[in-house]
Amino acid sequence: MFNNVIDSLKGIEQMKDLEQLYAHCNHIHNLQPVSGLTNLRELYVHYNQLENLSGLTAEHSEKLHTFYCKPNDKLKQKELIHTEINLGIRCKSL
Repeated sequence: MFNNVIDSLKGIEQMKDLEQLYAHCNHIHNLQPVSGLTNLRELYVHYNQLENLSGLTAEHSEKLHTFYCKPNDKLKQKELIHTEINLGIRCKSL
């Protein structure tokens, strides 16, 4: 799904066994549709329009070891820190 000019991940909510999601280089605004996808091991959402990382939960931290969310111009540093400290998910950068 990368580099397809999509603006939403809506519709993937039922893909509970999904382990990898490459959705970078799009126009995605939020990660809410991945909230139930706790089997994700890799998530690539850099170069989007993310303003926050809502949708990620502490349950994701058990398996999500590769998470690239930077750069995202609208994503604030405090959101990244919150995700790392409170959820235990490290936000990687290219």
